[in-house]
Amino acid sequence: MLVEIDQWKQFIIQRRSQIATASLLLIVVLSFLGLALSSKRSDDVEYLLVEEYQRAPKVSSSNEPQIVCEARNSDENSSEISSLREEIADLKRTHSQLLAQLRMTETQLEAEQRNADQLRLDLGRLEREAEELRQREAHAGEKTQQSQQDTAQAPFEDDLLYEQCIALKELVEEKQRRIGELESEYSGNENLTAQREEENLRLRKQCEQLKNQLDQTQRQLAKSESIVKGFCDYIHSSRQSLTALKDDCSQLNAQREKKRPHPAVRAHTVQKGDTLFSLSKKYYGKTDRWQEIQTANGQKITDVNRLAVGDLLIIPMP
Repeated sequence: MLVEIDQWKQFIIQRRSQIATASLLLIVVLSFLGLALSSKRSDDVEYLLVEEYQRAPKVSSSNEPQIVCEARNSDENSSEISSLREEIADLKRTHSQLLAQLRMTETQLEAEQRNADQLRLDLGRLEREAEELRQREAHAGEKTQQSQQDTAQAPFEDDLLYEQCIALKELVEEKQRRIGELESEYSGNENLTAQREEENLRLRKQCEQLKNQLDQTQRQLAKSESIVKGFCDYIHSSRQSLTALKDDCSQLNAQREKKRPHPAVRAHTVQKGDTLFSLSKKYYGKTDRWQEIQTANGQKITDVNRLAVGDLLIIPMP
């Protein structure tokens, strides 16, 4: 019996040390998760932005459909970024829930540790009481033997001692039964503690998986944001270039329109006897340019051999 009690004492000490080690490991893991979630990845974002910008094609007026297409792609990337942000928010909420479960499990472990300590105290107290009862039983046995030798002299005293011995035996048996119950209860608590530790291990693994998934999603989000930013900058610069090109084209067209020579014209009122040949001779010095006069007046001249007196004809300058 004493050997078993010593073994239980050693087991309690070892289990207490394991619980303390697990609690310390849990604190370290939580600290690591906090640092990992607050880390930045600005270098990766800057590298992806520079790489995407260098791959962008040069801007010209013929690239406007391509710019519109890239603007649509930018909107799609923005939708993807919103989806990734929602996924990150879900992961953070799940991570917070797991941390809350870890804290709750740690609290339960502390309560179970206190319960185990109390059981250990009760077990020690019962051991002391059992030892005291054994000593009393041994002392009563000695008295019983002595009383049996003196039966003829004191029969009444012998009966009293015998009753005391029986009562002490019953009390010892009751204490031993209680010790057995406490040992069974302590064993059940040990099993519950093992289950809690397995649950803690499972929660730690889930936290680690969520942390990896969160890191991967944040890297994907940073990459998508850098690509979208590169597209937005490229589209903005392309639109500015297109606006500048349109302004230049408008100015060139206006200048070209100003520099374009306008043919000088003269007017002639048809007199009696005027013909296209006579008008060509009069204004050009020769008769073979009458078709220019006909072309300049269009449908106004219906018959080249007969001009309507009083009509105003246009005579192009030579």
